[in-house]
Formats: sequence, structure tokens, C-alpha cells
Amino acid sequence: MKVESMTQMRPFAIGFLILWGVLAGCAPTVYEKPTEVLLDRKRPGRLRHEAFDQLVQNGTTVKDPAYNKALYQLVWSDRHPMDLRIRAAEILIESDEETFIETSKTLIAVVDHWPMLEYLFAKAIERNWQGFTVSAVHSWSRPSQRYGDHTRPECDLLQALNPGTSPERVAFNVFAGSYGPTTLRQQVAAWQLLCRITTQDKLKLWLSRPELQSEVARNLRLCQTWVDRMPRKREGVLMLNHLAQSNHALGGSDRVTEAMAEWPHDWFVDTEVRHIPVLVRAMSHPPMKDPRDLQRDILVRLEKQTRYARIDQRHMEAEKLEHQLDKIALADWFVMADVLRAMESSSVRSALFLQADQDLSETRTELGGVLGYDDSGQFKVMPFEPKIMDHDRKFYASDQLVEAMYTNLAHYHFHAQSHDNDTYAGPGRGDTAFASRMESHAVVFSFIDHDTLNVDYYQPNGAVIDLGCIKRP
Repeated sequence: MKVESMTQMRPFAIGFLILWGVLAGCAPTVYEKPTEVLLDRKRPGRLRHEAFDQLVQNGTTVKDPAYNKALYQLVWSDRHPMDLRIRAAEILIESDEETFIETSKTLIAVVDHWPMLEYLFAKAIERNWQGFTVSAVHSWSRPSQRYGDHTRPECDLLQALNPGTSPERVAFNVFAGSYGPTTLRQQVAAWQLLCRITTQDKLKLWLSRPELQSEVARNLRLCQTWVDRMPRKREGVLMLNHLAQSNHALGGSDRVTEAMAEWPHDWFVDTEVRHIPVLVRAMSHPPMKDPRDLQRDILVRLEKQTRYARIDQRHMEAEKLEHQLDKIALADWFVMADVLRAMESSSVRSALFLQADQDLSETRTELGGVLGYDDSGQFKVMPFEPKIMDHDRKFYASDQLVEAMYTNLAHYHFHAQSHDNDTYAGPGRGDTAFASRMESHAVVFSFIDHDTLNVDYYQPNGAVIDLGCIKRP
């Protein structure tokens, strides 16, 4: 009888245990460190939402530094799922909308996920976030493969927030400082956008107006009195900002203004910021030759030189100067003339061969530096350590080197992997990309044999000119 009763009870007991196990499995876990779980990308979304729920139920608010930081990490990192990001954004917006908008002005530049961007844009329109105008321009400044510049969602957002003003004019107003103080990064981003979406003539007209409040806008207005072409990229703008300071190696912005005012007007065409150090030096050490005379002298000189061209580049034959005259501004003749004059200095050649020998034995990186001027106007070699050592065929310029470029002749580096390196004589694709990004010219020295270095000069517009060879002193 007892056995029979136990047998009858067994299915009920088993069912109870199963039900208890199911209910226990459904119960949310209590996490010791829910903030860490919330940010853990390896955990399933359900568990991360459980951690989120626990934080909310515990009364955790954005005043908690760890929780606040976690919410911002969710919103501004594309590595997290959309539902968590939106949930975090809603909490931050409801708790401190003004801080969220202010933070977005910088952090929006790290968001590449279009659904998240479109959510933020819709939220800005819904809540009429006027301050989000700066964020929208910063986002628009980044090129997109998905949209054309004039069909970007940012355009619709800017029109909604600024009715009656065209998106490009709104972008200029942000750049000029009309929407309040902006960072250098935001100003440069807005300028790069403007250079893509509107004409230089229109930008020059807008820059002539007195209401410019941002540093970059004022410096670009000053730039128009110095050179013909304004910089279009970040590094060119940073060079201009340096030259616009009151104190630097060229004597400060007043000295640049004074020297460039003496530059003959018919030589002004196609001058750029990169030319300023050479031209200011030329004005400081008269008599100054006519650039057409320099052109004739250089062409005659290079006719006698043996040229060496890279085997892996399309510019092998085009390295002849006479084939690239359409890419050479009158000011470029002064640059090339100074490079060639520098190569005549035995102290310059000695320093270059010494560093080239060091580069030959250094297999972790290429070496380089800046060709410059001393206080008396004589040429000198300024070696700089690379920013990082990564590869024997790469040179990473340090911030110190870049700043030295702003007031000197040219950046240089070596192709010195072997003494017999003529097949790699000249700039590679990375080198020409560097010149384009920096909006500056440069020189590369390549070993031809133990006692010979080939000299190649290259410009941001793609011109590559073989200037011949120098011999070990």
C-alpha cells in the first residue's frame, strides 16, 4: 500500500521539480557588478538588459559616475546593439538634455552606424534641438559612401532646425562661430566640408565679412592676403594656424604679412601656404631672382642629371620636370631652387649620408627629418625620431617634425634598405598620400650605390620630379 502510494505520487513530484526548475531559470539573475555586465559585449542581449533593469530598479541615476559613463559608452560606440543604445540615450536625454546635446558636438564624429545617426537626427527634430546644429555639421563633414554630399540626412536636419537658411550657409555659420564657441577640431571639420560642397569664390566672399568669431575663420581671412589658394585639409589649416601666431621661427604673423605684401602680384597665382616659409626667407635675403630665370636654370641643370625612377609607379617617365610644367607654380621654382642649393652644401650632404647609413642598419623603420634654415639663412639638416617604428619601408612623422615643417624648407626621408636601391628611387604611394594629406611638398633620398643618393622632390598635387643625385663628401 505504501509502495503503491509512492508510485502514484512520483509523477506529481517530478512535475513539481520541473516547474520549479523552469521558474528558477526564468528568474532574473542578480548581478554583483551590473554596470560591467551592461557593457560586456560578449554577453547575450537578454542578460545585458537584465543588468540594465537591475540598475534602474535599484534607483541608480546618472549622478552615479560609473553608470553615467556606461550610458555614454553605449550611445556613442557602434560596437553595442541598437536597442541598448536607444535605451541609454533616452535615459540621458530625460535626465540632462543640455549635456547630451553638448557632448554630441564632439562624439557624433565617432558614430558610423546610420540607424543610430538617423535616430539621433529624428530626436533632434522632435525636440527642436537648436544646439544640435553643430553636431549635424560635424557629422556631415565626414565623407559618406552611402549618400552624396547634398542628399545626406544631415541636410534635412539642418533645414528643419534652421528654416530659411541653406544647409551650406548653416555649415559656414557654424564654422564662423555664429552658433557659439567651437573647438579647433569642429572648425576644421566644418571647413573641410565647406571646401567639398561650395566654391572657393563663395568662401572668399563669406570670409570677407566682419562677423567671423572662430580662430580658423579669422586665420583663413588673413590667409587670403598672403597666398592665392587657401588650404582645404586639416594639416594645411594647422600649418596656417601656426603661421598666424605672433611668434614663430619666421618672425611671427606680422613678418609674414610684411614679406608676402612685397611678393610681386603677377607671381601670386597658385601660391599656397606651403610656399610661405621659402618665400619669406627669399624676401629676407635679396636680391631675389625672377622665378622664370630660376625655371630656366633648373631645367638646364637637370638635363645633365642621370635620373632613376621607381619600377612600381606610373610616374616613371613623368618624373622629368619638362613633362610636369603644368603642375608647377611660380613659387615652386623657389622651393626647388632651395632644395638644389641645399644639396650643394658639404655639411648638408655629410649629415644626410650619415643618417642614410644609420637608416641602412635600422630595419624597424625608415629615418627622416626636415631640411631647414639656421638663423643666418644657411641650410641645415634636422633629423627627427619617427613617431613609431613599424616597418623598414615606412616612416611615421612625429608631431615635432610636422611643426618644424611649418617654418622650414621641406620634410625628407630615406629609401635606404640597401645601397643598391635604385628600383625604389622616388616616393611610393604612401609618400605621395602623405604629401597630399599634409598639403606640403617633400623630398626622398634613395641609395643608388654606397656613395650616391638620388633626390626626388614631390608635391601634394602629384608632381614627382627627379632632381638628380648627390655624392658622399
